[in-house]
This record gives sequence, C-alpha cells and structure tokens, in this order.
Amino acid sequence: MGFGLFCGSNGYWRADLLKQHKMDGDMLTEDIDSALRAFALGYKAVHDLNVTSYELAPTTFQAFWKQRLRWAQGWTQASFKHFKLSWTRPQDHKRNAAQRFGIFSMLFVREWSYYLVTQYTCLVLGFVITKFPKTPMELARLIYFQYPVSQWLFFISIICLVGTLWITFRVRSEFATIKMIIVFSVLYPFYLVLMATIGLFGHARQVVKYSSWNPTARS
Repeated sequence: MGFGLFCGSNGYWRADLLKQHKMDGDMLTEDIDSALRAFALGYKAVHDLNVTSYELAPTTFQAFWKQRLRWAQGWTQASFKHFKLSWTRPQDHKRNAAQRFGIFSMLFVREWSYYLVTQYTCLVLGFVITKFPKTPMELARLIYFQYPVSQWLFFISIICLVGTLWITFRVRSEFATIKMIIVFSVLYPFYLVLMATIGLFGHARQVVKYSSWNPTARS
C-alpha cells in the first residue's frame, strides 16, 4: 500500500528523528503509535527482511492472553487516534489513494472485523446446533451456501487464501518449513476466532479506560 510501520523490531529509526519524535508512554502499543505519527509527518519506515530478531514467546495461555489483550487494546487506541489519516490532507507531502485505503483497511476494517468474525461464528454454531447436518454436503451447504452472496464470498475467500499462502511461501524465513505453514493454515480459523474474541475484550477495556500496562510473563 506504499507505506510501512515499525512494529517493534527489524525496523530502522534515524537517531535525530527518534530523539525528537519519542515514544508516547500513554499508549499500550507505543511502537505502532510512533510509526503512525511518523507516517503522518511523511516519514518512511524501512524494514530489513535479512535481520533475524528473537523474542521469548509467552509460556502459558494466561500470559499469552494478557499479551494479546494489551496489544488488542493498544491497536484500538492507535486506530481511534490515527484513523483520520485516511481522509486528512497533509500540507508538506502527498498521501496517495493506496496509502489512504491501507490506513482505512488496517485501522477501521480490522477493528470491525472482530464483530464480523464472532458474529459469523455464532451464526454457524447456531445453525449447527438447531439443525445438525447429517452429511458433509449438508454441512458445507449449511455453512457456506445459505444465501447466494455467500457463494461469492466463499470463492473469493478461497482465492485470497491461496494467494496468501503463495506469498507466505515465497517470503518465508529459513526457520519456517512447509509443514509449519500447513499446520498454521489448518489452525488459523480457530486462531482467528480467538483473536477476534480478544479484540472485543480490548474494545471493552478501552471503553472503561483500562490503562494498566501488563508486561508479558516469560521464563
């Protein structure tokens, strides 16, 4: 979309810019906020795919939940604060249509997707519970072909999935095997529902103005 974001690693900041720009301690995802503020001023983030950075992952589900919940609320904060970049007109540089659409998709569509994913999941579960299919064809027809528009959405989703897997395969690191990609693809629908649920909790925390910064517990 013509822009990049600094997401905590593998990105370069100019020292003079970072000293002047600084990080906002009130934001739960200060790296995203700083990157969006830099983008608003016309600066470009540079990512180096050749750099390998390591991070200790959460070792328990509770630690994972707290980490992702903090990230979800932090992204919500950044989305509310910077969504205006999709329509404002900067004075000293240009912001093209692709960049505006990218900001709109990343900060607006992504936040609303939490509601769409969880609602669709509940609808599917409701259909399955009230009218449990007896054959695989009935299950497929129940999930994907209740309405004509769902057929188009299904095929578009398949095309997007194949394209995403192809891009992922092309840019994978030396540590990512084909088996890992296959396992992730199978588990991703469940992971997506979990992330959408955490996103809703993040919205709720933002509504009640929860502001505690919970560090991720690692061993």
